[in-house]
Amino acid sequence: MSSTTILAHIIFEADSALHFGSGDFGMLYDSPIQRDFNGLPIILGTSICGVIRALAKQERLDLDSLFGGQDFSSRLIFSNALLLDENMRVNEHLIPFSTLAKSKFLSHFLSLPQRQHNAISAQGVCKDGAKFDEEVIFKGTRFKCAVSMDLSSGENEKRDKEAFFKILSLFYSPFIRFGAGSTKGFGKIKAHKITYQLLDLPFSKSASLNENLSEHFTPDSSILSTKNFTHYTLNLMSESVFLFGAGFGDKEADSIGVSEKIIDYDKGDLSKAKLLIPASSIKGAVSQRTRFYINKHLGNFIGETNELDKKATQIHATLFGSAESSDTKSAKSQATKGKILISDIYLDFDKNKDSHLFAHNSIDRFTGGTIDGALFQESANTSPAFKLDIFVANHSADSQDFEIALKSFESALRDICASILPLGAMSSKGHGFFSGDLEKNGVRLNAQNGEKI
Repeated sequence: MSSTTILAHIIFEADSALHFGSGDFGMLYDSPIQRDFNGLPIILGTSICGVIRALAKQERLDLDSLFGGQDFSSRLIFSNALLLDENMRVNEHLIPFSTLAKSKFLSHFLSLPQRQHNAISAQGVCKDGAKFDEEVIFKGTRFKCAVSMDLSSGENEKRDKEAFFKILSLFYSPFIRFGAGSTKGFGKIKAHKITYQLLDLPFSKSASLNENLSEHFTPDSSILSTKNFTHYTLNLMSESVFLFGAGFGDKEADSIGVSEKIIDYDKGDLSKAKLLIPASSIKGAVSQRTRFYINKHLGNFIGETNELDKKATQIHATLFGSAESSDTKSAKSQATKGKILISDIYLDFDKNKDSHLFAHNSIDRFTGGTIDGALFQESANTSPAFKLDIFVANHSADSQDFEIALKSFESALRDICASILPLGAMSSKGHGFFSGDLEKNGVRLNAQNGEKI
C-alpha cells in the first residue's frame, strides 16, 4: 500500500433548511435534529457518504471500487460535518454551556426553527392525526467535513487522484440534497470552498478540521450533467394576498404568515425575518391537483370501480412517491421515493407595507348575528414577483404511467400560472391566487395548452 494519502476539507452551506432526524422525539419537537457533544447541529459522515455514493451512481460514474462492497471495504473515509462558527472554525472540544449560551452566534443554534406539517385528504382538508412538526437548521448555516483516500502506487496513482476529484466535484452538483425531506424543500446545499493536499505520511497533518490545506480545488463541470432532470420554472406574481400560516399569531393577529431567519456569516448573526413560502405547501397543492388530472385522464369519477383508484394511485406514485408500493401486482409493501426536487422560497418583506390585517367573525345562522367570542384576525401578505424552480428526475421504468403523471403535473403547474390553483391557506376567501408563466428547460409553455410559444 502506498504511503501517499490525499486529504480534502469541504465547506458547504445550507441553501435551504436542513433536517437530520435523530430518530427520537422530544418535548418540543416531534422530530428533533442530530446534535454533537456541545448540543450543536452535526451531520454524520455516513449520511454524507450515502448521498455522494447515490449521486455518483446517478451520474453513471464508475466509482464502485472507491465505496466498497460485500467483499472489500471503502477506500474513501468521510468525517462528520461540524458547524462552523462566525470565525469559520469548528468546535472540536467541549464548550461549557455557560460559554455556549453567551456566544451571540452559537446560541442561535440552541433553539432552532420549527416546521409544521400535515397530510391533506382527497377532500382538501387535513387528515386526522396527521399533523407533526420538525426541527430544522437555518438556511445559510455552514458545515465543514473531511474526506480522505490512500492512493495506489505507480501508474494507478494518477487514476486514483482523478477519481477522487470526481467525488469532490459532486459536492457542486445542483441536485445534491442532504438529510430528510429532500422532495419537500429541505436539504439543498452548495459547496462554499474545497481545499486538498497530498500527504506523504498519513499522520503528517493533524486530524483537526481547523487545519489549513495548501491546494484549492476547482470542480470538473463536465461530470455535472443536467440531462437526468427536467427543469420547470414558474415566474409568479401574486394576484391577491396570500397566507402560508405559521400555526400561531402575534399581538396584532390570531393567524400570521410563517417567517424564518437565515444565518449571515458576513454579519456573524441572524438576518431579519424573511417571509417563507414552504415548498411542502406548494408540493401538497400540486400533488392533489395532479391526482385530479390523472383521474380525469382515466375517467375515474365518483362511484367508479376501485381498480381505477388503484391505477390512479400507481400513476401518481411514479412522480410523487408513495408510503406503500405502487405496484398493484406486488405482494410486498415498499415505499417509493418521489422524483421532484423543490426548494423553499425566502422573500424580503416589510411587515408594515407587505401585510394586510383582516378581521373575521362567525355568523349565527339562526339569528343572523355574530357569535360571541368568534371574532379573530388574520395577517395576510403580498410580495413582488418571484421565481419557483422545480426539478423532476427523468424516469425510464413504467414510462407510460410516468408520462401520464408528468402531463398531469404540467397541467397543475399551468393552473397556478393561470390563477386557477390557489396556494396556501384561506383560498376559499380569495387568498393565494398567482399569475405568471411556465418554462420547461428554458422554453416557455403556453398557459392554456402546454404548447411551445
